[in-house]
Amino acid sequence: MTIKIVVASKNNVFRSSFAATLKNQESFYISKSFKLGKEVLNYLKNNIPDVIIITPSLIDMSGYQLIKQIMNFRAVAVLHAVLSDKKPTKIDFPEALDYAVVDSMELIIEKGKIAFPNILVIRINILAKLNLKRFEAQIKKVNEGTHTPMLVSTSKDRAPNNNLATETNSTESNTRYNTARELHSDKQLKLDLTKVLVIGASTGGPSMIVNIIAKFPAEFVTVFVVQHMPSGFMEAFAERIDKFAKMRVKIAEDGEIIKKAIVYVAPGGKHLGVSQGGLALPKIRITDGPKINYVKPALDLTFHAVANIYGSKAVGVILTGMGTYGKEGAKRIRSSGGKIIALGEEDSVVYGMNKAIIEGGLSDHVVNLEN
Repeated sequence: MTIKIVVASKNNVFRSSFAATLKNQESFYISKSFKLGKEVLNYLKNNIPDVIIITPSLIDMSGYQLIKQIMNFRAVAVLHAVLSDKKPTKIDFPEALDYAVVDSMELIIEKGKIAFPNILVIRINILAKLNLKRFEAQIKKVNEGTHTPMLVSTSKDRAPNNNLATETNSTESNTRYNTARELHSDKQLKLDLTKVLVIGASTGGPSMIVNIIAKFPAEFVTVFVVQHMPSGFMEAFAERIDKFAKMRVKIAEDGEIIKKAIVYVAPGGKHLGVSQGGLALPKIRITDGPKINYVKPALDLTFHAVANIYGSKAVGVILTGMGTYGKEGAKRIRSSGGKIIALGEEDSVVYGMNKAIIEGGLSDHVVNLEN
C-alpha cells in the first residue's frame, strides 16, 4: 500500500527536508507540497491524501486554522510538525486538540534531512491506518462547537489496531487479558485520597485526558499529566482541561510545593519530576535534560520520580499512544508497591503504550474508557 502524503508549510527547508527524508521510503509518496493553506483546501476538493503534514505557519494562515478548515469538509489524518529549534507558536485553535486524528511531534533537521526518520515513518504509518469513519461524529461536534467531554465507549466501531504502534513486530502475547475477567467497574477502582495519580498518553491522548479529568470531583488526589506533545502545545492543552475540570488545572512549575486536588500538567519541552529533602514537603522538579526515547516530557521519568517519593501511594494510568513509553516507569511504580491502570484495546486510538503494559503483565487493572 502506498501512503499518499501532502506537506503544507511556508518553510522551504522543512518541505525540502521532508522530501529528502522520505524519498527512499518505497511505501510513501509525497503527492504535493504547498505554501498556502488555500492551495491545500483546493487540492482536497478532488484529492484524498492519507496523511497531511502541517507546520504551525503557512503564508496565508496558521497551521491550526488550516486544520479547522480541512476538518470542516473532510476527515483527514494530520501530523502537526514543529521544528525543535523554533520558538513555540501560540495555538489559536485549541479545539483542534479534540481531533483524535491530529497528531503532533517535534522534529530536528540536520544536514537537510529530518533526524530520527524511523520515528517519523512509524507515526505516518499509524496515522495512515486510522479508521477515519469512527471519528466523524466527534469531528462534527468540534466543528459545531458542541463537543463536550463525554466518556462514551465506541468500541463497536473500532478498526483493527495497528501493530506498528508498539514499534515492534511481536506476535500475539500469551499474557493477553481476558476482557470478561479483567475489565473492572468504576466502584472497584475508587482511589484512596492520599494517593498520587499520574496519567500518561501520546497519540490520541489529549481528548481522552480532558474527558477523564472532567469526571474527577473537585476534592481529589494530586494528579500529574504527561502528554507527549511539543512545546507550545501544553499551555493551550492545560487551558482546555481546565475549561471542563472541577479540579484546579495548571502547568507544573519548578519548585512549587505539591498539593492535593490540583492537576499538574507537564510543561512542553521539559521533564516533570518530584523531589523531597529531609522532612520537607514534596516539590515539583522541572528539568531540561535530554529526551528519553525521543520524547520530552517523558512519562518514564515522571513515573520513576513519583515512585521514588510516594512508593505504594503512586498510581499510574497508561492511555493511548504509539511506542512503549511508560513501560520502564510502570515497572518502577509496581516494584515500589504502587498500581498501574491501563486503557483496554477497544477504546484505544493507537494501541501501543497500553499494549506494552498489558502484554508485559504490568497492569493491575485493564479498563474501558468509561471506567
